Amino acid sequence: MSKRNRPIHIGIVGQGAIGVGLANLIQSYNAAHPALAIDCSLFVRKTSKQALSIKLSQTPLQTSREHVFSQRILTDAQGLQELDLLILPIKFYQLESLVRQLEGVLPKHVALLLLQNGIGGHEQLARAFPNNPIYLGTTTDAVQRVTPDQYKVHARGELLVGSETLLQPCPAISRLISLHPKGSWVTNIMDYLYKKLAVNAVINPLTAIHACSNGEIKAYPDDIAALKKEIHTLYAALDLGLELDKLDSYIDSVIELTHSNYSSMYQDVRNQKPTEIEGILGALQKKAAQLEIAVPTINHLYQKVRALEQTYS
Repeated sequence: MSKRNRPIHIGIVGQGAIGVGLANLIQSYNAAHPALAIDCSLFVRKTSKQALSIKLSQTPLQTSREHVFSQRILTDAQGLQELDLLILPIKFYQLESLVRQLEGVLPKHVALLLLQNGIGGHEQLARAFPNNPIYLGTTTDAVQRVTPDQYKVHARGELLVGSETLLQPCPAISRLISLHPKGSWVTNIMDYLYKKLAVNAVINPLTAIHACSNGEIKAYPDDIAALKKEIHTLYAALDLGLELDKLDSYIDSVIELTHSNYSSMYQDVRNQKPTEIEGILGALQKKAAQLEIAVPTINHLYQKVRALEQTYS
């Protein structure tokens, strides 16, 4: 079969909840449209001879369906050669290691879609893979890993995809967006990512430091106000396309809507895992240093999270 006529092949790195949730969308589509099926592989560090079996339960019906995915080793040159798109739904601190593994084996035609908290990862990808199409995305899908092979899809939020340099999506990105019930191609993806970064910069470090839920950080209004002020000043200097006068109220609304949730950074600290602080407050520190803007609150909270990590690293 020629490359033009073969099915689109999408690879997903790892077995994280967001990546498996997207794989579930692809498999569900394939079940309903076998003649238009999309090939999907999970790329992992280690694999076995047996196919990977994953169970997903769907809210609100709570119906459970078992999916079988083909596994590929991340450095499998032949497996990578067959891909049209490789999705990277990974933690910020995992990107450097992933880049090292892919350097020298990732074909130039494979598009990359980065899905992660924080800012700056796409720049690292662009330096390592200057000839590959690079896309950025953000999603509010709520998918939870319950056991090593069981996941629960609580809700389908949005999937927004765009590029800092490319004006339109490649066929594989277009197909992925079309599968998602709330998928969209956006031309200003960086605005969305900076908006999400502002929310994460307030909620994540404060919940991690104070070991509390998202809503409970309202007990620390001075920290919230100081963070908002520094983010606002920095974003104004960066001349982003955001409506800065509405950013503070947006942060407040997310805190309220997710008041009973526990942030990923809180969970990382609780489970004694590395956090994504470098891609969140660390990214803001770097931007502030480049613009010679003082951000004492950001610096202080960054150091406090780093100190927490050092207690168990």
